[in-house]
Amino acid sequence: MLELTKPYKDLVFCGDFNIPRPNKYYQQLRSTFTDNVPEQYLSSIDPDLHHIKGLQKMVDYIWTRGVCKVTNVHFKNGVSDHLALIGEII
Repeated sequence: MLELTKPYKDLVFCGDFNIPRPNKYYQQLRSTFTDNVPEQYLSSIDPDLHHIKGLQKMVDYIWTRGVCKVTNVHFKNGVSDHLALIGEII
């Protein structure tokens, strides 16, 4: 994936990466992109809807590079087994 994104100087991409932080794959992405999910959030798993109750993993991200910026990042529960990740791209 990192190879495919090389041609793009400015980029935003987000979703379920299934890589918890910290993790070697997370660190590889972090070496090239900015993780816009504030450190205060420890999990993106919905505790009520996920089949594994009490699972605490941050696996959903909004990554940016270049002039792309994301503000007001937060989560909303009750949408899926993962929390909905919301942010404003400016």
